[in-house]
Amino acid sequence: MTPEFNHELAVFKGQLAELKQKFNAEQLEAHANETVVRNFLNPYISDITDLSVDQAKAAMDRLYNLWVEMRKRKETIDRLEKDLNG
Repeated sequence: MTPEFNHELAVFKGQLAELKQKFNAEQLEAHANETVVRNFLNPYISDITDLSVDQAKAAMDRLYNLWVEMRKRKETIDRLEKDLNG
């Protein structure tokens, strides 16, 4: 292998590691938002007007945005892993 190829390989591996780290951080945040949504939409509150729907919507909007970002990031991770591993 040439030094240039080794450098490119190291760059790709670094990108992959960074993408995985971001994905894991997003996954933690997504799970937290999922829990927040569930807590705001407490099924044991009988009066629907007492639910924190506005706060649940804000958490759900963030969860949706994370989901979109994570799907894109996962595709990139899968592609890089395939390219690196042959």
